[in-house]
Amino acid sequence: MKGSEKRKVRIGLILYCLVVFAVMLYSLFQPGTETVERANFGVLAEETFELTDESFVQLEFTVPQDNLTGISIGYDANEQIYQEEYLEVSIYRDRSTLLQKTEVSLGTQKGNCEIYIPTEFQVGKGAQLTVCIQSSGLEESGILLGMSEGREINSILKIDGEQQNKSLYASLLYYKLLKEPAKIVLAFIAEILAGLLVYYIAVIEKLPLISRRRKTIRQTNPKTRKTRKRMISLVLGYLLLALGVGLVLEYTYHFAVADASDENSYSVISEKTGRSVPVALREGSQMTQSFVCDTENFSGFGFSTGKLSGKKGKLLVQVLDGDTGEVLTEASGKISKLKKITKLVEKKEKSDPEKKEAEEKLLKEYVGLEFEDTIKEALGRTFIIKMSISQTEGGELVFWGNEKSDNLEDAMLEEDAVGCGLCLVSFYKPYLCLKVMYLIFGILLAVALSFVYWVIFWKKGSLETVFLAAVYAMGIFYLLMITVYGVPDETAHIDTVYRISNEMMGIGEAQGPNQIYKRLSDIEVDDVGKADVTPDRYKELYDTLLTRCEDSTLTVTYGANTLANSTKWNYLPAAFGFTLARLLNLGFMPMVLLGRLFNLLVAGILMYFAIRKMPFGKTVFAVVGLLPITLQQIASCSYDAVLLGAAFLFAGYCLYLAYGERRGSMLDYIVLIMTTVLITACKGGAYLPYICLCLLIPFAKKRVNVHWGIALGGMLGLILLVFVRQYASKMFDIVTAVQGNVYGRVENVELYSFSYFLANPVEFIRIFENTFVALGEYYLSQISGGLLGKLNIKVSWVINVGFLFLMFLAALRRPEDKQYIGTGAKWFMGILCLGSLGLVALSMLVSWTPFGDKAILGIQGRYFLPFFGIAVLLLRNSSITFKGKSSTALIFAACLLNMCVFSQILLVVLA
Repeated sequence: MKGSEKRKVRIGLILYCLVVFAVMLYSLFQPGTETVERANFGVLAEETFELTDESFVQLEFTVPQDNLTGISIGYDANEQIYQEEYLEVSIYRDRSTLLQKTEVSLGTQKGNCEIYIPTEFQVGKGAQLTVCIQSSGLEESGILLGMSEGREINSILKIDGEQQNKSLYASLLYYKLLKEPAKIVLAFIAEILAGLLVYYIAVIEKLPLISRRRKTIRQTNPKTRKTRKRMISLVLGYLLLALGVGLVLEYTYHFAVADASDENSYSVISEKTGRSVPVALREGSQMTQSFVCDTENFSGFGFSTGKLSGKKGKLLVQVLDGDTGEVLTEASGKISKLKKITKLVEKKEKSDPEKKEAEEKLLKEYVGLEFEDTIKEALGRTFIIKMSISQTEGGELVFWGNEKSDNLEDAMLEEDAVGCGLCLVSFYKPYLCLKVMYLIFGILLAVALSFVYWVIFWKKGSLETVFLAAVYAMGIFYLLMITVYGVPDETAHIDTVYRISNEMMGIGEAQGPNQIYKRLSDIEVDDVGKADVTPDRYKELYDTLLTRCEDSTLTVTYGANTLANSTKWNYLPAAFGFTLARLLNLGFMPMVLLGRLFNLLVAGILMYFAIRKMPFGKTVFAVVGLLPITLQQIASCSYDAVLLGAAFLFAGYCLYLAYGERRGSMLDYIVLIMTTVLITACKGGAYLPYICLCLLIPFAKKRVNVHWGIALGGMLGLILLVFVRQYASKMFDIVTAVQGNVYGRVENVELYSFSYFLANPVEFIRIFENTFVALGEYYLSQISGGLLGKLNIKVSWVINVGFLFLMFLAALRRPEDKQYIGTGAKWFMGILCLGSLGLVALSMLVSWTPFGDKAILGIQGRYFLPFFGIAVLLLRNSSITFKGKSSTALIFAACLLNMCVFSQILLVVLA
């Protein structure tokens, strides 16, 4: 480092420290942030009480402290979907003076497990309050309120006026001004330490501020021009690609898309009852029935008749436009061979046994006909069904009819009304849009693969450029095919992104725990079943892809918050996409997809620079970046997108600074430290061992001395400071918890604790053994793309083996390449990977595994992705080499395997 440059760097360091110090002073003199402190009535919801319109609840208590801001009541939605139902909460002082009356809409509580009622009055410590809770709209099935024997606040609980010997599972909430000087000072020390660390390394290594890339002059050589032979091979290769894509698309269409798009569902127009009357249709006569269709894609109808066995003749049906009389389509069939509609329509899934039994009875009493042509734009239109019979030898066909309904006119025999409407069921094809979607999908897939083929074989792009093209080309399909909510925990991630988007738009926090402001049209009341990728979710994507926001009124609703396990930096790309969509007044679906797209773009760029920087192992990280599970996560609203990008970038700079032929720069170490901090602050510090990979730098450079010892000590101190600031209180609670007092998960089950394992160390070892012996194959299948979505989309093992084989080939060095990593470095890297794997398992053991289980639950293969590239790199050795001409061909092979994964997704979801 030259003297003038050294002075500039020193001045920059001083200015940096002054700015950081000023920010610390400003933060210390701020009044603090408002937070909520909770005091519980009941400790656990050991029993439940069903609150309906015929019952009411009273809770009497003495306010234990000042600054009361709200009351929270725990509940279970009882598997119901609420829209206009609400709770009426009245709060009295001294049982007589009404202080507040609030209506809480249950429709805005989607996904919540507690109802928050902000207090609109001020009372001091010692005030006597009575809370009365009644419901409206819960006539048959109500919400389940929890009751507990254990209590923290003394109270009297009355149900329908009768006093209970239990406490209500509810809480009082108080505003508390939270000022955390320790965290502010720790952040200041960490930032100063980071600046000093970069400066110190720059001084001892004499590093420039930015390393200059050498300019290379590309010379054209006539011998390297595209020859006719190469042109022919490229064209033949492309024709083979087109043939392969065509075969996969045709296979998927035939065995999945075609059947799903032609599948019939049904809508009951008029149901047969005990008061139904027979209507006879004889040969030579015509019967007509007019009705208003309540579905799109009208494809047939079913009707209730008398016995058909042995009946001769043929039924002829025409469908006419009710306004113009134009014949739109027709159908016919032998009377004796009319199909039960159970064979013509798909049964709707019913969780209620009574509803399921009623449906089966309904379907057995109807027969039906499917039209020759589906009437696509049918919703709200009036149709006339004209029926006649022939070749009956004087027989008749009996139909059952009911009193006419709102969308069903009286049936007509010739010109005479029969005084009732026929018992009808209309058929419709709900997934007809899948054919259009699949056509677009096929075109886009062909274009994407053609583009990647062109970059690899025609333009001869560098490996990192090829990877960037491939990750964007393939990631777009995962963005669309794994539908919204289909990625694990994405509901909570979307809520967190929404919170940060609110901050970007200057919208303050909503009052109360887990409350958030959302546009009214973004509050999904009915989200049952939307977590899985289904044909209905694809239809919703098709219908709402280009929608605009219908009601942008900000409304307080429930919203999860996952920032305790990550940082705001992880959500910034998705939040920027949300904010842009909201400024453009786009609807919910395009908003989420835009957030996913920005996550994909940022993760792809971070991975691109990581691979570009690596002196070796580029192909390994490129293939890991194209694994189905990786693409699914970075093309979602999960914070995994930025985490994986940072993990790739960290590994790339570690390998570059340790084994690169050229010296690094100050900027390189700045990036290294930034990614270190970002990884440390995520996933509860589970990747702390992995980020110790930076310790390789002085050992690989053979500069183990006092100066580098100080630098490494500073790096470890920085990591420790960040970890303590982010997770100190959480770790303290986990370590000091006593077995029997640790509960978690939605079910509020008892979990394992550290105290239990300190007393039973052998049991601790046995659980780890059971976990990885019994479930090791399961985790390997997940990480190689065998299970996607909510781990319910199973991909063929052949494709899994294909990805594993690609990673093996990618790990092998070319004959002319250096080995770089020796035995000692391999052992060190392997220990770091095992350490991170162990911490991931340990975190799920104490936060998710119910007490008594013999294996750790909750571990998913995606948790291993940040350090998986380094683990695969350990396969690199001096004995086995890969003699392939181009490593980019492995990337193209990964793209082809991903094409097969797309086919598998559609086969699983639609077939």
